[in-house]
Amino acid sequence: MAGVGQGEESVRIALHGQSTEERDLMPRWFVLGIGVLFMSGAAWSAQPPTGPVADRLPGIAIERLLASMQEAVDVAPQSRARLAGLEAEAEETKAEAASSAPVIAWQREGIGSSFSRQPNSIDYLKLAKTYNFPWQKSAGNRVVEDADRWESVEAISIVYSEALAAGSDWLSLAAATEDLAIAKRRLEQLTRALAIQNQRFELGEVSGSEVTQLRLARLGESARLREQEVQVRLTQARLRARVVNDELDPVLGDLESLVRLDVTRLPMEDGLGSLVESSPAVQAARLRANLEKANSRLIRRISWGRPAAEIEWERVPDMGEIEGFSAFGFHLAFPLPFGKAAQRTAAAADARAASATQELELIHREVTSWLHNELATGLGAEETLEELVPELAGLPRARESLSQQFALGAVSYLVYLDGLARLDEVELQGVQARHVLLTARLSMALLLANDSLFPIPTFDAEVQP
Repeated sequence: MAGVGQGEESVRIALHGQSTEERDLMPRWFVLGIGVLFMSGAAWSAQPPTGPVADRLPGIAIERLLASMQEAVDVAPQSRARLAGLEAEAEETKAEAASSAPVIAWQREGIGSSFSRQPNSIDYLKLAKTYNFPWQKSAGNRVVEDADRWESVEAISIVYSEALAAGSDWLSLAAATEDLAIAKRRLEQLTRALAIQNQRFELGEVSGSEVTQLRLARLGESARLREQEVQVRLTQARLRARVVNDELDPVLGDLESLVRLDVTRLPMEDGLGSLVESSPAVQAARLRANLEKANSRLIRRISWGRPAAEIEWERVPDMGEIEGFSAFGFHLAFPLPFGKAAQRTAAAADARAASATQELELIHREVTSWLHNELATGLGAEETLEELVPELAGLPRARESLSQQFALGAVSYLVYLDGLARLDEVELQGVQARHVLLTARLSMALLLANDSLFPIPTFDAEVQP
């Protein structure tokens, strides 16, 4: 019969052909040897990575993050398509301010069969063009100027939003990579613990139910590991849609490296109001409202039409004894302010201007709300991280101590599993807090175009698709 002691009591197993002393020492030394292997494996799994990954690890996390955002802006089809659409919209708006291009026309009358000239044939050469009245021209120039201003700032707003999408995906992948590493380490620890428990079962030190419970715990952790691997692949696929270069992907330790960057403290909530006006999104919306107002004034001045001028050269050929001749003529046309179509065109332009003004108010409120949410989220994550820092620093030693106690039989598998879960939960909370804090800082920095909150790439204000 095998008797299993508790706490610091020894484990005694009776086997045939052994002395009492041998029976007392053999299980201990056998399990102790497995425990040494267990602790060696745990220490090996805690070592930093080597090879190509290690070469990318120290001090360049922010460089890879910035390069990812830069590539998303310069190469990704999402940003290029939006910038191309912006340019098209701006040019279409400016086209309304321009008068028509000159037209040249040749006209011949009096053509007979086989295109022969008849005695009454006449040739006309005409040059026609529409013009702007002075008040129409000034309104058109204002539209062109406002369109250029709006296009420039809206391009920056688009660029920052695309950079934020790429940067957020990059940080999400960094967090998912950290979570995956924790899941892998936990599975390795449970695998080694199960090996020890199986040996103890063969020696009669533990019951089969204890081995089964540990095996089920390992199966559950294996399933969670596969789920985390899927999550990493999904996040990686989102990032690949904007950043093709996988050499810029995050590696273990990047989140901690980014948290240690020298940046200013998050602003106070009552000071956000003055920062909202610096947001490219708000500035672009304000310039768009100004553009629609200028366009409304232009439409009212050209809705009745533009004046047109035409110069005509006429050639009448000889008709028998009557000598032919050439002559010049002029044609001028001025619009009359009558008609429902012009009134409705002007009313539509006024409605677009009013809509742009309301859109400005909406964007202003959305940006303000977004900033308050990001600030609250970031401050909460910052406080959580400050509380976790001492605990995170002691995790490796606590995990090693727990592994040694289990390997030497000082604690049961239940205590070991509960201890692992608690330590891993603290580490996962640290990963989550870093991820949330960095995402909030990056979001606020790009939303406000303020690199003191978090480093952001330097984009050209005259971005062209």
